[in-house]
Amino acid sequence: NFEHYKFGKPSKVWKYKSETGAGLGFVCRFDLPDGTKQVIPMVYASNGTTEKFHWMGMDVPRPLYNLDLISQNPNAKIIVVEGEKTADAVQENFDPSETIATCWVGGAQGIKNANWQPLKNRSVTLWPDNDTEQKYGETHMLSGQIKPWNEQPGNMAMLAINELIDSNSVDWIQNPDGLPHKWDAADNEWE
Repeated sequence: NFEHYKFGKPSKVWKYKSETGAGLGFVCRFDLPDGTKQVIPMVYASNGTTEKFHWMGMDVPRPLYNLDLISQNPNAKIIVVEGEKTADAVQENFDPSETIATCWVGGAQGIKNANWQPLKNRSVTLWPDNDTEQKYGETHMLSGQIKPWNEQPGNMAMLAINELIDSNSVDWIQNPDGLPHKWDAADNEWE
């Protein structure tokens, strides 16, 4: 039962698996009435007396999405994107024996908690969301100005990941000019 006590039923549920395909937990997306979203993990855990599913973070280090595919296809290239929805959209267009899309749990704050070890010595491509218009907050000395490329959220996330992975090859997909702010690969019209 994925019904959340505050947010109701999720609009989407993604299953995280181990290298062998065993279930490790779920990530649930809730689309809220005000147009925002909440993304919350659910894991099987003990509270000391009973074991059941709880709305709580996964153990650290946290698994990557599609970890089973990464493990089963050691020669496949890896594309790292932001979020499960985007990973699914990318994966639908590639044979997993050649290319696997993955992401991590917990957004920008979760990068440091992810287990990037499965990408060691793999060919990795980083594909950030098209964050182009985020501005500095009211308390910043550049308040209201658009942040530079390296401070836009998607690019910051991929820069952080680039520092954490031990890969034999890392490339970036640069989103073409003219795409809307916050566009991602799930918005792509795949041919």
